Amino acid sequence: MPEEKKRVPQRKKAATPKAVRVKAVDQKAGEGSTRDIKASAVTLSQSSTNTVDAKVVNAGQSAFANVTVGSLTAKQSALGNVEAERVEVTQSLVGMVRAEQVHLSGGGAAAITGTHITVDAGAAQYMIARESISVEQGGAIVMAAPHIEMGNGFVGIVLAREFRGNVRALLDQRGALVFGIAAGVVIGLLGFARRR
Repeated sequence: MPEEKKRVPQRKKAATPKAVRVKAVDQKAGEGSTRDIKASAVTLSQSSTNTVDAKVVNAGQSAFANVTVGSLTAKQSALGNVEAERVEVTQSLVGMVRAEQVHLSGGGAAAITGTHITVDAGAAQYMIARESISVEQGGAIVMAAPHIEMGNGFVGIVLAREFRGNVRALLDQRGALVFGIAAGVVIGLLGFARRR
């Protein structure tokens, strides 16, 4: 009688997930938080994560430290460092954003750099764009772009070839130049006085 061969089950190779959905069940128990996520599409809801690397991220009431993404949409979230093609942030706080298209609505950021920046009822310390910045009811300490358009805003220092809008500026290009020269002279005199 021939012996029957036992079949050994083969292991399947682990594939990179196409979509990840993280939702907090009980944040006090620590659920809903993950360390690192890498996928094509990520949805975060009342969750936190350290890093996210994805094509599309949708976040609501979530927090993450580093995001590298094609498209990010976040509402009522806290974001650390964001690198993306397109970013749309509503009622959120952001550390640093680097993206081609940035839209900040009802939120704040430490720094925003990109090609086109649009801010509605929001503020940032620094806004630097390669093409344009459009702000409606918001402001920045430093704003630099070839084209800037503002409606009811405040800016500390403005650097632009073309500027339109209703704004209160602390320093324009000429004022910043005079301030820089004066600050250089004062610092030079203080350094000279110290050496004596």
